[in-house]
Amino acid sequence: MPTVIRGESVHLNKTWEPNILIEKGIESTTVENIDPPFTLTHVIIPPGVRTRPHYHANCARGQYIIKGRLRIFSGPTQEVFDVKAGDYIYTAKGEIHSELNLSDTEPVEFVSTYSGVAARELSGKVVLDPPPK
Repeated sequence: MPTVIRGESVHLNKTWEPNILIEKGIESTTVENIDPPFTLTHVIIPPGVRTRPHYHANCARGQYIIKGRLRIFSGPTQEVFDVKAGDYIYTAKGEIHSELNLSDTEPVEFVSTYSGVAARELSGKVVLDPPPK
């Protein structure tokens, strides 16, 4: 039988990345024995906010942009590319990345999944230097 996690019961995590809102939808705290392990979350990046450059040592990540425009900074040279609602992004395990909401007025929303781990905290996130202001 499927497990249903009601949106109204999902708690926002504001500590994973400062200023970012993350709803933990599917992960080890909401579903027992996820096999194979993965996560599925809803992420909201407020207007003008940039995440800190980081990588995940234990998993790859997939994203689907629901709303807004996002600038992705990728790799050791922080190569830049822009994505918008309807775009998918794959980030390989160990790839340095950060994101910037390009709007000064609207949030960016996306769903994110980590493969091979049952909770974001198991992703092996390593934060690098903070982003420039």
